[in-house]
Amino acid sequence: MLRRIITRILHTLTVGAVGAYLILALISLPDAFHHGASAIAAWVWQLMLLAVVLGGQQGLAKLSNEQAQQTFRDAEAVRRLTGRVHRLIDVRR
Repeated sequence: MLRRIITRILHTLTVGAVGAYLILALISLPDAFHHGASAIAAWVWQLMLLAVVLGGQQGLAKLSNEQAQQTFRDAEAVRRLTGRVHRLIDVRR
Protein backbone atom coordinates (compact mmCIF):
# COMPACT_ATOMS: atom_id res chain seq x y z
CA MET A 1 0.00 0.00 0.00
CA LEU A 2 2.81 2.40 0.87
CA ARG A 3 4.48 1.69 -2.48
CA ARG A 4 1.24 2.59 -4.28
CA ILE A 5 0.91 5.82 -2.31
CA ILE A 6 4.51 6.77 -3.02
CA THR A 7 4.00 6.00 -6.71
CA ARG A 8 0.94 8.25 -6.83
CA ILE A 9 2.82 11.01 -5.06
CA LEU A 10 5.73 10.76 -7.48
CA HIS A 11 3.29 11.05 -10.36
CA THR A 12 2.11 14.33 -8.91
CA LEU A 13 5.45 15.94 -9.59
CA THR A 14 4.18 16.66 -13.09
CA VAL A 15 1.40 18.75 -11.56
CA GLY A 16 2.57 22.26 -10.62
CA ALA A 17 0.83 23.14 -7.37
CA VAL A 18 0.70 19.59 -6.07
CA GLY A 19 4.36 19.09 -6.92
CA ALA A 20 5.20 22.22 -4.97
CA TYR A 21 3.15 20.94 -2.03
CA LEU A 22 5.03 17.64 -2.15
CA ILE A 23 8.40 19.41 -2.15
CA LEU A 24 7.35 21.49 0.87
CA ALA A 25 6.17 18.33 2.63
CA LEU A 26 9.50 16.62 2.00
CA ILE A 27 11.38 19.67 3.25
CA SER A 28 9.33 19.59 6.47
CA LEU A 29 9.98 15.88 7.12
CA PRO A 30 13.17 16.40 9.20
CA ASP A 31 11.28 18.90 11.36
CA ALA A 32 8.49 16.35 11.85
CA PHE A 33 11.05 13.82 13.10
CA HIS A 34 12.34 16.44 15.53
CA HIS A 35 8.86 17.04 17.01
CA GLY A 36 7.96 13.42 17.63
CA ALA A 37 5.49 10.74 16.68
CA SER A 38 2.40 12.94 16.44
CA ALA A 39 4.11 15.29 13.97
CA ILE A 40 5.26 12.33 11.88
CA ALA A 41 1.74 10.91 11.92
CA ALA A 42 0.33 14.27 10.78
CA TRP A 43 2.94 14.44 8.00
CA VAL A 44 2.05 10.94 6.75
CA TRP A 45 -1.66 11.75 7.01
CA GLN A 46 -1.22 14.83 4.82
CA LEU A 47 0.58 12.80 2.16
CA MET A 48 -2.12 10.14 2.24
CA LEU A 49 -4.82 12.78 1.82
CA LEU A 50 -2.86 14.23 -1.08
CA ALA A 51 -2.94 10.83 -2.80
CA VAL A 52 -6.70 10.57 -2.16
CA VAL A 53 -7.31 14.01 -3.67
CA LEU A 54 -5.26 13.13 -6.72
CA GLY A 55 -7.12 9.86 -7.12
CA GLY A 56 -10.39 11.77 -7.01
CA GLN A 57 -9.15 14.21 -9.64
CA GLN A 58 -8.15 11.34 -11.91
CA GLY A 59 -11.56 9.74 -11.46
CA LEU A 60 -13.33 12.99 -12.30
CA ALA A 61 -11.16 13.48 -15.37
CA LYS A 62 -12.02 9.99 -16.58
CA LEU A 63 -15.75 10.62 -16.09
CA SER A 64 -15.46 13.95 -17.91
CA ASN A 65 -13.76 12.28 -20.87
CA GLU A 66 -16.43 9.59 -21.03
CA GLN A 67 -19.17 12.23 -20.95
CA ALA A 68 -17.48 14.19 -23.75
CA GLN A 69 -17.23 11.04 -25.88
CA GLN A 70 -20.92 10.28 -25.32
CA THR A 71 -21.85 13.85 -26.24
CA PHE A 72 -19.85 13.49 -29.47
CA ARG A 73 -21.60 10.21 -30.30
CA ASP A 74 -24.99 11.83 -29.65
CA ALA A 75 -24.12 14.80 -31.89
CA GLU A 76 -23.01 12.44 -34.66
CA ALA A 77 -26.28 10.51 -34.39
CA VAL A 78 -28.30 13.74 -34.59
CA ARG A 79 -26.27 14.82 -37.64
CA ARG A 80 -26.96 11.51 -39.41
CA LEU A 81 -30.68 11.69 -38.62
CA THR A 82 -30.85 15.27 -39.84
CA GLY A 83 -29.23 14.20 -43.10
CA ARG A 84 -31.82 11.45 -43.53
CA VAL A 85 -34.66 13.88 -42.88
CA HIS A 86 -33.28 16.30 -45.49
CA ARG A 87 -32.98 13.48 -48.05
CA LEU A 88 -36.59 12.43 -47.37
CA ILE A 89 -37.77 16.01 -47.82
CA ASP A 90 -35.87 16.25 -51.13
CA VAL A 91 -37.44 12.98 -52.36
CA ARG A 92 -40.96 14.22 -51.58
CA ARG A 93 -40.49 17.47 -53.52
